[in-house]
Amino acid sequence: MKTKLWMRALALAAATLVVACGDDSGGGDGDMGDIDVDMGVGDMGGADTGVDMGDMGSDPCEGIMQCAAAGTSCDGDTLTTCAPNPDGCLIETTEDCAAVDGGFCDDEAATPACDVDPCFGLDLCDAESRACDGDSLVICAMDANGCIVEETTDCAATDDGVCDAEGEMPVCATPVDPCAGLPDSCPTEGVSCDGDVYVSCLPDAFGCLREARTPCMDFDNPDAFCDDSTTPICADGAECTGDDICTTEGTSCDGPDLVTCAFDPFGCLRETRTTCTTVMFGVCDESGAAATCAALPLDPCRDVVECTDAGRTCDADSLNVCAPDASGCLIEAITDCTATDAICAPEDPASCELVPCAAARTVVDCAAGTLSLDTSMGTDFFSGNACDGSSSYAPSESAFTFIPTEDVRVTFAATAAPGTTDEFDLFVLEGSDTPNTCDDTSPCLGFDNEEGADGEVTVDLRAGSRSYVLYDALGMAAGPATTVDIAISCVVPECGNGVLEAFEACDDDNVIDMDGCSSSCEIEMGFECGGEPSTCDPLCQNGLLDPGEGCDDDNDIAMDGCSPTCEIEAGFGCSGEPSVCEPLCGNGMLDMGETCDDGNTAAGDGCSAVCATETNYVCTGAPSRCILTFTGSIDATDPTWSRPGASCTGSNPDRYYDTFTFTNTAAVDVDYLVTASWADDGYLFVYDSPFDPVMPLTNCVIGDDDFDGTLGSQLEFTAAPGATYVIVATAFDDLDAIGAYTIEVEATCGNGALDPGEFCDDGNQVAGDGCTAACTVEAGFVCRTTGCSMPSCGNMSVEVGESCDDGNMTTGDGCNLCADEIPAVGAMALTFTGSLEMGDAEFDRPGQSCTLSTFDPPAADHYFDEHYITNSTGAAVEIDVVATWSDDGYLFIYDAATFDPADPETGCLAGNDDAPVPVSTGGSEILDFEMPAGAEYVIVATTFDEPRVSIMSYTINVTSAMPAP
Repeated sequence: MKTKLWMRALALAAATLVVACGDDSGGGDGDMGDIDVDMGVGDMGGADTGVDMGDMGSDPCEGIMQCAAAGTSCDGDTLTTCAPNPDGCLIETTEDCAAVDGGFCDDEAATPACDVDPCFGLDLCDAESRACDGDSLVICAMDANGCIVEETTDCAATDDGVCDAEGEMPVCATPVDPCAGLPDSCPTEGVSCDGDVYVSCLPDAFGCLREARTPCMDFDNPDAFCDDSTTPICADGAECTGDDICTTEGTSCDGPDLVTCAFDPFGCLRETRTTCTTVMFGVCDESGAAATCAALPLDPCRDVVECTDAGRTCDADSLNVCAPDASGCLIEAITDCTATDAICAPEDPASCELVPCAAARTVVDCAAGTLSLDTSMGTDFFSGNACDGSSSYAPSESAFTFIPTEDVRVTFAATAAPGTTDEFDLFVLEGSDTPNTCDDTSPCLGFDNEEGADGEVTVDLRAGSRSYVLYDALGMAAGPATTVDIAISCVVPECGNGVLEAFEACDDDNVIDMDGCSSSCEIEMGFECGGEPSTCDPLCQNGLLDPGEGCDDDNDIAMDGCSPTCEIEAGFGCSGEPSVCEPLCGNGMLDMGETCDDGNTAAGDGCSAVCATETNYVCTGAPSRCILTFTGSIDATDPTWSRPGASCTGSNPDRYYDTFTFTNTAAVDVDYLVTASWADDGYLFVYDSPFDPVMPLTNCVIGDDDFDGTLGSQLEFTAAPGATYVIVATAFDDLDAIGAYTIEVEATCGNGALDPGEFCDDGNQVAGDGCTAACTVEAGFVCRTTGCSMPSCGNMSVEVGESCDDGNMTTGDGCNLCADEIPAVGAMALTFTGSLEMGDAEFDRPGQSCTLSTFDPPAADHYFDEHYITNSTGAAVEIDVVATWSDDGYLFIYDAATFDPADPETGCLAGNDDAPVPVSTGGSEILDFEMPAGAEYVIVATTFDEPRVSIMSYTINVTSAMPAP
């Protein structure tokens, strides 16, 4: 038996009140509805790919088993969902729908989902019916939820009750007994004499045995007597005369009267008439062998007010059912569907149907025309929503559900009652098929929250999709009530009319397949289409870089760098539209067709794999140095938020802002400098991704005011490998449209670390030492990370840019290409830079005496970095180690052979805090010691207190000198 299912699983959804941080007292609308910032920077060839810089350097989905396509499906009672995770990787999850009693996976819904069978656990029948089972009446009838439920009534529970299947329908009945309680009843049929009295015990008109006594002797028959010598009879003196004499013994009906022709006590056939209706429900019945009076069964509906037409109908949200009960009486049952957050669905048969959103219980389609609504109901449907999460929408509202029967472009136009001056906003939100799931997180499809009470929203909707249309008052108070008319107008797409309508990717004014635009107005594989009517051309060889193409040089010639199938051929680099292909991209030279060449073919560093400057980058020089650059304008078209202060604390509401996203694509920590140039008084922030303007203190890394108002802002921070960050450009004052700005993001040249885009970094920005101020190699030099040298390396003389020169180019002897394989002390100072931050290794640091503190219980709770040095001078040297901190640090020297972070006392040679006390933040400290020849030590930079949340940067300088004689 297949049971029709009428509702989905009742899911409890917690409504989330979304309000703006800071002082949002309702004085302004906190409008965030105009957010239109491209958070990605992967814009190639003008096509908005929506890919951020992290996507261009490494694949976040690498090594992850992905499913084929986003969507949901049913596998038996298992719901399988394929959906993107925060990195955009398609991840498959499953849900056992049957884990809930009555649960199953419904693949007949518009979107497959877990449902609960409302008929689960009930005694069900195959079809509606009524039948007698002995004295029990079995009724199969539909309940309010559309389930055909079996109900059994014991008719015998009522005195003399029986199940009567003789009439139009089986019913419980109580027969009438016309013989009950008669005063002259007798037990045995027959006649006898009692003296001269003739005594009869015979059936009356209803078949009841009734006793009659007739004296044989009367005035007319003074000689008569009762003779019982044979059959008792009154004898002598009787004459068969009179008007009641009949001729034929028997019974018949005359209307409601029973006519009987029978022998009287004197043996005369006499006629008697009995009115059968003297008994309740009595009738004269000729259906048997002889006519008789009969009593119908007791009418069970005599005191019942019956409905007239059996059936199920909806009266607003009440389900009215007119159906026979066990006694066959038509009884009306009224169910308030709203008691279970349901609506009355008028489909045949009508039933109470749970709805996804009780507040939007009215369900309409394109045929609705214009709806007249009343916001006085104050349903508290939403308090803020995904369209405008920062605003507060008080309870005065109206809502309905819209479900189109076909793909449409629908316009909802709201017109408030004349004279309405308060602000009402119109929202269209994506609905759900799961019961009771409407809340503040319902995705936004479109909205109109301009000031005023009228509004219009146009959206494209799929057939069978569910949307919520909400008309709501803005404000913190309860809000005004008003009436509003919402006109619904729909345009159904007509493929082949040359007009791009809802969900049409193309429309070439015909319904011919294989011409680029299919008969269902979809772009066919290998084509691109544009315009109205659409013009479709093959993708490859059209001179444009289309999705999936590495190049397109507008021809089908092979071996010219771009193949006939629009793939970049080996050894070439291609850029532009049409593509210009040149060999040797990545050689550090600006060849023909290249806009940059940073010496590699890696994407995501500003200069692409085809030597083209990537979106939002500015590249200069050869080898090219590329700086990530964002431009924009802070003005009244931007959304607002409550920005914190530079310390990532506090709340300053109503600031316009823009956001930009970038990713550290390197596999190591990278120090970045973010510089903003303002036209007016601006404010700059960096956040860990994700950035949520509603929660401005969450994930805030660093902030900076430009102090003097207009010159600019600078932020320095260390980015973790592969981490994504959000730059927020905003204003100092509330609602201050400061105008244009430029933001540059670059790895810090001169920090001693080889960051992305750098070809050298010798720890300074001094020219003439082999590494320029832009971290490119100067002519005639060879550079390592540790320094640059002239080609004279190997002449046994340590020259500018060399940290050692052992007279050879041999690897493994401590000096390779005139650079220490382990930094060696000697004539040149060594510089180490770094930062202590979350993610670094931790250990339980000792005190400056190299012993663990008694007031600091042992715990691995101090971040640390380690830097190795070796003495390859051949003699003992005096070493000075100077550390400069951005916060409160601690410095140690360990023997490298025995250093073990798990055993921090072993191998510890010396330690020092940045005393004197009291310590503020930052400062310098010095360790002096003698380093034996050939020794290898470890310099450990660590935190004074337990791990810091903020970044702590440092610089360590190591100098050496021969000891005094």
